[in-house]
Amino acid sequence: MLKLDQNEHYWYPVPVNMLDEEGRTKKFDFDARFARLSMDERRDFLRRDEDDDRPVPRDIEILERVFKSWRKVQDAEGQELACSDQNRTMLLNIPEVQNALITAWMKSIGIEGKRKN
Repeated sequence: MLKLDQNEHYWYPVPVNMLDEEGRTKKFDFDARFARLSMDERRDFLRRDEDDDRPVPRDIEILERVFKSWRKVQDAEGQELACSDQNRTMLLNIPEVQNALITAWMKSIGIEGKRKN
């Protein structure tokens, strides 16, 4: 049975492929907490009409709106990385993580593939 009192946020797995020091691909995963947007919010945020002067949002702008938190991310010493603005900026500055996040979010809302910047 569908309950209409959904939370404002939801967790979704994010697989990340990164090259190690030897140039080999290593797979990692973590969970991202995304904001749940209504269809109207999503439509207004992602789609621009021909008469609209606003540009289509870039990936980073989308993530600034929908990426709220994470779990299963560790620092260099293996300690759980706390959710903070500084750590969020650090994560989003890693190209492979940013790409994985936007891909995971789009998949979570039923859009396959990746947006073009």
